[in-house]
Amino acid sequence: MLATPAYDPIADASRVLKQGDWSRPTHETVWTALKTLHGKGQPTGLPMVVAELTRSGDLDRIGGRLALSQMVQAACSSGDVEHYATLVHGYAQVRALQAALGRGLQMARQTAPDAVDYTVRAVQSELDFLAAGGDEGDRHYNRLGDDLDEHLRGLETTTVAAAVTGLTDLDQVMMMLPGNVIVIAGRPAMGKSALTLGIAIANATTGRPTLVHSLEMGKGEVTNRILAARSRVGLRRLLQGGPAIEDDDWARIQRHVPDLKDLPLWMDYTSRVSPSRVRHRIQTITRETGQAPLVIIDYVQLMETDQRSGRQSAYERVSEISRELKIVAEETGAVIICCAQLNRGSEHREGKRPAVSDLRDSGQIEQDASGIILLHREDAYEPTSVRAGEVDLIIGKNRNGPTCDVTVAHQLHYGRIRDMAKPGGVTQMGQPMSDRSAIDALLAAATPARTPLPPAEERRRLREELHLPRAQLAAALGVSASTVGGWEAGREPGGELREKYAYFLDGAAAKLEATAPVATGPRDVAASEPPTPAPADGLDDVDVLAAPQPCVLCGQPARHQVEGFPQHLDPAECAATAPVPAAAPALAAGVVAVPEQPAPPQPAQSARAGRQGGRGVKVAPVGRRVQAASDIPDPIGSAVAAVLAEHGGDLEAATAALVKRAIPDAMALLDHTRKGGRYDIVAHPWLPDILRKQTARGADQVWEARPKWTRPELPAGRHEVTALDVNGAYLSALKTHLPLGQLEHSTGDHHDRRRAGVHLITPPVWDHDAVLPNPIGNRDEPGPLWVTEPTLRLLLRLAGPKHGLCDPPEIHESWTSGATEGLLEKFRIALKDARDRAIAEDDEVTLEYVKQMYAKFVSTLGESNYNRELYRTDWMHLIRSQAFANLWTKAFKAYDEGLMVVRAMGTDELHVIGDWRAVFPEGRGVTEVKVKDVYTVGTDQDQAMQAPEGPS
Repeated sequence: MLATPAYDPIADASRVLKQGDWSRPTHETVWTALKTLHGKGQPTGLPMVVAELTRSGDLDRIGGRLALSQMVQAACSSGDVEHYATLVHGYAQVRALQAALGRGLQMARQTAPDAVDYTVRAVQSELDFLAAGGDEGDRHYNRLGDDLDEHLRGLETTTVAAAVTGLTDLDQVMMMLPGNVIVIAGRPAMGKSALTLGIAIANATTGRPTLVHSLEMGKGEVTNRILAARSRVGLRRLLQGGPAIEDDDWARIQRHVPDLKDLPLWMDYTSRVSPSRVRHRIQTITRETGQAPLVIIDYVQLMETDQRSGRQSAYERVSEISRELKIVAEETGAVIICCAQLNRGSEHREGKRPAVSDLRDSGQIEQDASGIILLHREDAYEPTSVRAGEVDLIIGKNRNGPTCDVTVAHQLHYGRIRDMAKPGGVTQMGQPMSDRSAIDALLAAATPARTPLPPAEERRRLREELHLPRAQLAAALGVSASTVGGWEAGREPGGELREKYAYFLDGAAAKLEATAPVATGPRDVAASEPPTPAPADGLDDVDVLAAPQPCVLCGQPARHQVEGFPQHLDPAECAATAPVPAAAPALAAGVVAVPEQPAPPQPAQSARAGRQGGRGVKVAPVGRRVQAASDIPDPIGSAVAAVLAEHGGDLEAATAALVKRAIPDAMALLDHTRKGGRYDIVAHPWLPDILRKQTARGADQVWEARPKWTRPELPAGRHEVTALDVNGAYLSALKTHLPLGQLEHSTGDHHDRRRAGVHLITPPVWDHDAVLPNPIGNRDEPGPLWVTEPTLRLLLRLAGPKHGLCDPPEIHESWTSGATEGLLEKFRIALKDARDRAIAEDDEVTLEYVKQMYAKFVSTLGESNYNRELYRTDWMHLIRSQAFANLWTKAFKAYDEGLMVVRAMGTDELHVIGDWRAVFPEGRGVTEVKVKDVYTVGTDQDQAMQAPEGPS
């Protein structure tokens, strides 16, 4: 079926044939391959069809090349394609008619005498639908002028929305028309399900048919939410059941049960829903009611595709689902509302306000949607917000109206979202209220008296001088550590929290005042202010501080800074240099003896004093400046403190809770450390077939070069072998060259060090198995294999002039992208620092938490159900291979330093003979090793038996 400039048989056949017209699935598969090639503008000859079927994995399914050759031999000529396409379509219509009549006959046999009319309408609807389908392909293709008059006549009548939401403001700005796909998205627990179930009930109440696909909640959960929303009975009571539901609650429920039973509302609780199933449900309801329903899907990322291919990434799967739902809506005339999840982008944004770009798994959702509604609740992040109880419906896309914000009220204890209360019950969006009663009520409730708080810098000083971490104070106040940080930066708390915070600050000030040293003897009134010593000669960089800051030597408040560091100029005031002298006896009434002021220390002396004693200030680089380490947010420490507080200090329970949340917390930490990053990460790229699993439980084609090597022979005699354990192997491996974007294919024996990915190579011969493991691991099959970037770079390094241990590998082809070695560096450093602190403080909870974070981060980078934020199977292979390469490097270092390498296993196990402490530092740090086992090999008798004979 080759096209010519004058005739295109595939285009002609495509206008006649529809999906499902073929009686044999093998013919349908071949026709799909032909259309795919035709759509790409590629030739449609036999070799190209074979290549396309091989790429899609369908060649064996149709019977292989032999079956395809037989089809070609039996094919008609190109000039007869349209004729035979019409016959194929006609026979498909005949089969469809037979099936419809068969279903009608079966319905007739099961019909009661009083339901004949219903059966006749159902059969007639199906036959009408079948008849209309014969011309469906052409009704979308015509000249503009053919339908213009009819369209103008339609404009004379008022357009009626195909569905309503029950929220007055939202219905005014977003009119839902037939064929629209509306996306309702938000972070977890924002109220998506409450909003969509409310829309379903409101739409069904108007008599419009409504269909709900609940993939996330079961029948019991959904029914409880509907009953709670309609009868205003607490959702928690319904969930508990039994005595929790009081007599008044039962009465309210019973009043609404008859109305709920009569609603044209269909529920589908199937957990496996595809676009074709949605289409079938729509067609069934349309035939039954004569009107296309409103369809609600909760939520789209849980749906499945029709092709049921396990090789699809989340990005491809969600993209296909989104496009298919758009087609279903357009072809059936239904309005489809899809719930969708957002990624964590909004969590790190000022105000936590979501954006359309935060849609998770696929940008195709944004393209296909007719409207996008994003949910945002301030009280989800700040429970004491003045906007508690409000939900912002952010209309980020609207083809049928403006983009704006609609504010509604949530009553999540009833599982519902309603219009905001407004005068006379009328919603006036953006208009001032003429009734002043609300303003009067607000003024009556307001009070000018507020509990006074000290200045922001004083709040922070009081906490720091009591050595209280922010997280600990936040847990006591019932807020987050960032909220306390905001108060210490100048934000003002309100309500009950202000009272509690003021109580803490008053108590802190009283405690510090009680422990401060008090001078004895009478004092002069003029002496109440401490004298400010003048800067001594030689101290050119001395400044007076606007507010006292902790001295770098003693930690007590200082009023001056020397060379940028707060210090006491008077050694008598500095607890780190000398004790506070006792007051001298009074010389006269009201007079205090003033001792001679010693010269202040020189800057160099101050610096030495700071190194020799006192408490210094740890700093870290932040941009072009340095910042106190205590001021830098610590997500890991805050999470551990919060969980410990939640479990009352129970270490085992806290550890178990932290391990469960290790994956989402690791992703949140990655987002936090990626702020201001130079590179954008493609989280769900298309992946080549070599990175896809061949079977559901199988592996892909990438070889990670995992070592499992044991020295074949040891010298004669008795040897003490030390098994060393490499600390944090995967943590160190996060520093590796990672591809940023989608992998691109290339061929040729060339390696670009600016790119990274996977490579098909023929590995070099390795002649050193007797003393060192093979860098590509234990591999039995010869020939080319796919290896990762760390393995290739290690082989190239060993083939270089510095080592010369092997020949360079031969590169055949590669899948690579532009790369950087520092992509995860901040993420790695944050985990390493937390691990180091945990070891220093003997904090086993944090240590296990950090270990689970980086270990599970690596293990779930592939297509894992536990981590849908980042699907980078290539990264998983590269990080693992880097860990193996790091172990090989340590083995070579041991060999190069004179140790005997006995065994290398996995990522962290290295067995050596000799004084290993002279080569590797011992400890628990990531650059150190620790002893896992010590054992002996060989005997002294062997040594005696195998000793060489002396000269005779």
